[in-house]
Amino acid sequence: MLTSTKLGKHLATLTQILNLTKSELEQLADHLDHNLHVHKYYYSLPQEVVFLARVGKVLMATNQISLVINQIIDVINQIINVITQIINLIV
Repeated sequence: MLTSTKLGKHLATLTQILNLTKSELEQLADHLDHNLHVHKYYYSLPQEVVFLARVGKVLMATNQISLVINQIIDVINQIINVITQIINLIV
């Protein structure tokens, strides 16, 4: 069962992956009724976990970019086919 306390802990832990600024962290800690020291001390993930999560984000973004590039290539191929058909009609 998800309680507000568990949600707050989960949110506090996941914020490390988001690369929040100090100001944003202070606002979040204040919203969760923490001070910044408590927020960092009790909810910090090991650096390896944070690194792995950030690498995962980069890989997911790379995959999205690849999908967009493939869509662009498909559109370019369609344009080339239309141009080829027009040229064949003219010749």
